[in-house]
Amino acid sequence: MSNAMPACQPQDELTFSRLSAADVAALADLDEETNPHPWTGKQWLDSLEQHECFGAWQGEHLSGFIVCMATLDEAEVLLIAVAPQYQRQNIGSKLLAYAEATLVREGVQQLFLEVRHSNQGARAFYRQHGWQENGVRKNYYPCEHRTEDGQLISREDAIICGKILLVANEVEA
Repeated sequence: MSNAMPACQPQDELTFSRLSAADVAALADLDEETNPHPWTGKQWLDSLEQHECFGAWQGEHLSGFIVCMATLDEAEVLLIAVAPQYQRQNIGSKLLAYAEATLVREGVQQLFLEVRHSNQGARAFYRQHGWQENGVRKNYYPCEHRTEDGQLISREDAIICGKILLVANEVEA
């Protein structure tokens, strides 16, 4: 049985929802398809219980997800993915906006995330959506690639990004 999802049909409506344990198989399949280091089923069940997990659906098919860890008025984006066949259709942008709006209603004022230094596409995506690059975590991500002079690199820096969703006077208003 193939894990590939069918192509998006024009009549499929894009919807968003909070994800639950009933969605773990779809989440694990999509994570396996998009993530070089996918989570286990247990990690997904734990995450669904402990974190804010939102999904984008094309009809009955999970086309994307975002996982956020909220603490008080801050949240960290732990993972975001869109199935390859649904990419470049604005689903990631809409999913991020849905998560941000939902988290604001729940009292979150700021978001943070880490992204691989080499992931220029993701960095551009976040900048386009109002995120600021605020710092670097040295040697954060495991990797294996060679430099131009043949030196093996086993770790890659993470760029720390942040976005303010609300300022203090908006919260009090």
